Amino acid sequence: MGKSLQGANGILVLGSLLFAYLKRYENKEIAHNSLPEIFLKNLSIELQILFESFDGSMLISAIIGLIEESTNILYYINFEHPYPIIFRENKAFFIGEKHIHRKLGTPSIFQEEIIIQIFSLKENDILIIGSDGKDDIEIESNGNRFINRDKNFFLKIVEQSQGDFQKIIDQLHIAGNFKDDVSILYFKNLFLNPNYHIYLEEKLHIVKKSIKNALLNKNYENVYHFIQAILHEFYHDNDILLYYFYTLKQLKQYQKAIEIGNILLLRNIDNPIIYELLIICYKNINHTNKIQEIYHKLKEKFPYYKISEKIEKEIRLLNLL
Repeated sequence: MGKSLQGANGILVLGSLLFAYLKRYENKEIAHNSLPEIFLKNLSIELQILFESFDGSMLISAIIGLIEESTNILYYINFEHPYPIIFRENKAFFIGEKHIHRKLGTPSIFQEEIIIQIFSLKENDILIIGSDGKDDIEIESNGNRFINRDKNFFLKIVEQSQGDFQKIIDQLHIAGNFKDDVSILYFKNLFLNPNYHIYLEEKLHIVKKSIKNALLNKNYENVYHFIQAILHEFYHDNDILLYYFYTLKQLKQYQKAIEIGNILLLRNIDNPIIYELLIICYKNINHTNKIQEIYHKLKEKFPYYKISEKIEKEIRLLNLL
């Protein structure tokens, strides 16, 4: 938001809303029943409503995220902020380059779909999120001064510093002069078991194979209880969530299925089946507005996908096309 008085006021407004939002989650029941994607989506909408009320005069770039401590999974949304950086095995790289939203406060920002991104932090990974001031360094070369334009400049600094925070700051000072304010969030994953992710990947492979076999045999009750038992450990995996969504739909637990189906949409999974199953779930709870909304999204995103004739006929009978 910059260094101006307006920016300072914006930060006070942002801090007040964040404080009030987090205060709600002191209620253990609310916190226990909240999924990370829903938490981030609702927070983003509240921030957008607040900053949009300033009619475009107060915009904020931000990365809003959560880290699941037990699994080291990062869930986040990027609102036109410099990309997060991971330092892993002596290499620094950007994450989340595919999906970026406009700044919070931009009018009609949520006419586009909210996308929650997921990244799995491995042992000894370092996560760095910094303002653009870390790149806007004035460099002197052969008597000439110029502002850095190399987008990989900071990645090189991180690699030269071997991910050490103080060395990163020292290398920035050596490289040149700061021309803008710099803020850096630095997170190091201290989970040191180097075999943990290998174990998880092997276990996940076995789990998926077991679920697939059970689904082929239509043992939906068994699949439901099995996924319930392992969901916390593998909630981040899109396949597991898709199996859970399908199972809930088959067991006619439509409300819960709708919740999981919408989580999959927030993750931007390119699978038309998700939309079709959501239409079936909404139809069974007589939510005609949602049937129409999901149907149009399906046709917009997958124009050549053929929905089942039975569902298409039922939608036409409801005069929703």
